[in-house]
Amino acid sequence: MTRYLNGDRLPPWSFIAHIIEDIAEEEGKPVKSEIEEALRRLLEEAQQTNTRSHEIHALQERLALADEETRRIKTREKALTEALHDRRRQLVVAKTRCHKLEKNLELQKRAHQAEVIVWRGEYEKLKSEREKLQEEILHLQEALAVARAELIAAEEHCRALENELESAQESHPEHGRQFSLMDVLEATNRTATVPELVALVGDLETQTWREMATELVTSVSQQRDVAEVGSLLASLYKEGLHSHAEAAVPAMVISRPAVDTAALLKHLVAGSLEEPVAALLQASVRLHAPEDIAVMVKSLCVAGLTDQAVVLLGAAATVREVSEVTAVLLHLIDRVPEELINTAVTVVARERLFPELVDLIIDLHRAGLRRNATTLQRVAAAERPASDVAGLIDALLCAELAPEAHSIFWNAQERSTGYLVTLVSAMHTASMHSSAAAILAQAIQRPVWEIAALIVDLRTAGLTDHASDVLVMAVRALPAPSITQLIGCLDERDPWDGAVGHLGAATRVCRAQEAVQMLTALHDCRLTVHADAVFWCTVEERPTGHAAAFLLHLVAAGHPCLSAETLRNHAQRQGVSALAPFILAMDAAGLSSELNAVLLPIMTRPALDAITLMKQMLRIDGTINPSADRINTRLLRCATDSQGVADLINLCMGLEAEGMFSYSSALEYMVMAPHNPMADAFAAELRRIRRKHHPGWWTPAFWKDPVRENR
Repeated sequence: MTRYLNGDRLPPWSFIAHIIEDIAEEEGKPVKSEIEEALRRLLEEAQQTNTRSHEIHALQERLALADEETRRIKTREKALTEALHDRRRQLVVAKTRCHKLEKNLELQKRAHQAEVIVWRGEYEKLKSEREKLQEEILHLQEALAVARAELIAAEEHCRALENELESAQESHPEHGRQFSLMDVLEATNRTATVPELVALVGDLETQTWREMATELVTSVSQQRDVAEVGSLLASLYKEGLHSHAEAAVPAMVISRPAVDTAALLKHLVAGSLEEPVAALLQASVRLHAPEDIAVMVKSLCVAGLTDQAVVLLGAAATVREVSEVTAVLLHLIDRVPEELINTAVTVVARERLFPELVDLIIDLHRAGLRRNATTLQRVAAAERPASDVAGLIDALLCAELAPEAHSIFWNAQERSTGYLVTLVSAMHTASMHSSAAAILAQAIQRPVWEIAALIVDLRTAGLTDHASDVLVMAVRALPAPSITQLIGCLDERDPWDGAVGHLGAATRVCRAQEAVQMLTALHDCRLTVHADAVFWCTVEERPTGHAAAFLLHLVAAGHPCLSAETLRNHAQRQGVSALAPFILAMDAAGLSSELNAVLLPIMTRPALDAITLMKQMLRIDGTINPSADRINTRLLRCATDSQGVADLINLCMGLEAEGMFSYSSALEYMVMAPHNPMADAFAAELRRIRRKHHPGWWTPAFWKDPVRENR
């Protein structure tokens, strides 16, 4: 400096340029261009006075420029190398994901192809079966037509023979007194007792006249008293001649009034005859008209046969057409006990196919049988599979029966948590997303252990977002003791991930305000570990904008986790990978004082941590963050204000070793600012360290350096 001022040596233009910059910074305004041009002309004139000195100076200037260009190219090379490695890593990740997706797609394609093959085979099988049945129907129709024609011809022939027989008997009276089997059967039908009838049927059975025996039993069951018919049927079953009784029951049910059928059923029940009772009930369900079924049910109730009435009504409501079921119930309203009808309706709700159940509910509402429809809906909601319940709700909404659909919806939620999982899945399959959300919102009113079971079951079933929604709503709505109990239940039911894993999954999908509410609730419950999990998951794994909104909500709520002491503890305890996104989020939120509370403790750590943090700031999610440079400069300013010369030297050399020359230059500029007491010591020590391992230009080693030879 003294030689420059005395004129012994000419200063390089870089020295003059630095002086110009310092003057501009000190005065707060740039130096005029005229002054800068005048200085440049003076330097050129001074250089031209000494040709040798001018040439040496020019060479030094060229050497400095070349050295700066080499350093810049090396920096660019390192940055490009890092970018190349980063892109290669991203390429490997992308290829891995693509391979995984292609594999999953291929597996799904094969699975669907297998299903298509199976269903196609099933379709072909059903198609061939349908064609075969159609052919059989045509064949049977033709055979029926032929049989009817033969029957007509046989009846005409029988009438002709009867006329001939009557004529012959009139012309020959003695022949009229000959034995006639038909006359005997008719006389037996009118006068024989039950034992005699049974004996005659047995004789006809042994003589292979089965049709005649069946005709005799049918005729007796249609004409005799109910008590005698009951005795006859009981005797036939006892003697093993039940085939004739079973053949006679349908004809008797068709021909006799429903009251007689009910009386016969009572007689058979009194004799503990289960087989004829079952046959009679089956025939009644199948052959009686709706009003006759209602009359029979009422008669059985009056006779005290409630069980048989329930069986008859339940079977009829299960197998008969929907309109006929409604007609039967209309005939029975206010005529039989309500419990009997509800019992039958319960059977219907369990056994009917889903589409038929929908039609029956709609038909009952149209007929004004709302109480029975309500019972049917309640039982269906309590016992039907989740897919049926979802379809039932959808069908009722389409039929403009919204109150009934809502009734089924709320009744279905009273079932177990495992059922709720399947119901939510079925709702989404049916595109009833709002209903699925309402189920989850209602579920948090259950006991705490059921809420925990629901969260674990939803996550196990792959409905992770829904499990997170339930956990967020529960933590926000439950009181402090219940929240503590919920966390304990989650740890107990899912020891692998525990409550911390579930809270992390919820934090990754919830809104910033919801995360703040969860954090506050957990902090109030003294669940520090779980509150920290929510905090760090938000600031580390969510986007910077979301994390900034989260921090702003915390500031508005006055949460103690952003106090200066807490932030200093975080900065000293957390790793660099966790602090980088946290610092970016605070900068995005404009939390200047809080940011200082984090940056200052970082400078008490080794210089390598600070350098690693600065590099991490520049790379978040594989992209260059625009605010990272501002934060790194602020970090260097904190280092200048808080560290000594040795630490600053280590930091500066570490930045240069990592190729971060812009930041090392910025640090030098900050330390060597005017009025900084450390400036001289810093400059001397930095110069000494830089020259320590670099030979002078007068030494042979300098000229053997290939780098300088290239220059």
